[in-house]
Amino acid sequence: MFWPPWSIWADMRSYLNVSGTDDAIQRAYILVSSILLIGYTAQGASIKLHLPEEEGGSSSGSHEASSTLSAAIAEATSSLTETNESTGIHRRDPELGHPTITEGGYAALRAATAYFLVAKAIRISLLIFYAYSLPRFRTAHIVQAVFTLIPCLVFIRMFWVDSVIGAMGIFTLGVFLEVLGKYVAGILVHSGSTKKKRHQFFIPALEIGHVIEKTAAFFVLVTGEILIAVSYIAEEESEIGPRGEFWRSALGVVIAFLLCWIYFDADSCKVFVHAIRRHWFSSITWTQLHLPLCAGLVIAAAAVHKMILKQYIDQGLRWYFA
Repeated sequence: MFWPPWSIWADMRSYLNVSGTDDAIQRAYILVSSILLIGYTAQGASIKLHLPEEEGGSSSGSHEASSTLSAAIAEATSSLTETNESTGIHRRDPELGHPTITEGGYAALRAATAYFLVAKAIRISLLIFYAYSLPRFRTAHIVQAVFTLIPCLVFIRMFWVDSVIGAMGIFTLGVFLEVLGKYVAGILVHSGSTKKKRHQFFIPALEIGHVIEKTAAFFVLVTGEILIAVSYIAEEESEIGPRGEFWRSALGVVIAFLLCWIYFDADSCKVFVHAIRRHWFSSITWTQLHLPLCAGLVIAAAAVHKMILKQYIDQGLRWYFA
C-alpha cells in the first residue's frame, strides 16, 4: 500500500525537476495530485482484515483489525502468535489461516486503486502533451509515458481481485514492472543519445541538486514518523521520571538520529561523486532504493510505537522492527 503514493510523489518530483515552470499547469497538477493522495490514504486506511483465531478463543472466529498501521500490526501479531512463558517471546502458530479482506475492505481497495490510476492518468496525459508540444524531446517523453502506462494496466485487475494473496500479487507485479521500466527506459533513451545521434536526439534536462534535495526531504519526513511514534504520555505514577518508557523512547530517538547521521554523512561526502551524478544507472538505483528504505522506516515506526508502550513484546513486532 505504500508504493502507490510513493510512485505518485516520484511523478510529481520528476515533473518539477524536468518540466516545472511554476505555471498554472504545474500548480493545478500538484493540487489535483495532492487531493487524490488524500483520497487514496483515506480509502487505504479503511481496509479491514479478518484474522483467524484458534478454536475456543475469545473471538467467534475472526475479528477486525484496526485501520491504523500500528494498531493493525499489534492486532495481527497478537492474534497469530502464541506466547512462550519462559522467554516472553511470542511465536506464530503455523496452523492458523491467512487473513482475509472484508467486503467493505474490497470496496475501499477498489476506490484506492481508482484514485491511484487517476493520478497516473494525469501524469501520462502531461507526458503526451509535452511530447506533442516539444518535437525534439518527443521520443523521450513517449518512452516515459509507455513505461508509466504498463504498471497501470496491471493495476486495473485490482478492481476484480477477491483475495489477499491476489492483491499482494498484483501489487508485487506492479512494483516490479515500474522499477524494471525505469531501467529499460533509461537504456532506450541513453542508447539513442550516442555520439552519432547527439544532434538528433534530445533528453529533458534534470536538475540534479533539486532531485537530491527533494529525495532527502522525503527521507527526513519518513524518519520523523519514528520521532512521532516514540512520543508517550506518563499516565501511571510508575512511569513518571526517567524510567521504563522514557528509556525505550530515548532509544527510538537515538535510532532516528543515527539514521539521519548515516544518510546525510554519505549524501554530503566530498570525496566520492554522488550516485546520481556518476551514471544514469546508479542514478536510477539510488532513487529506487529509497522505496524499500522509506517503506521499512514506516513499518519500523509503527512497531516502535507498540514497543515503547509494552514491557514484553510479540515476536511479530520484533520482525516488523527488524
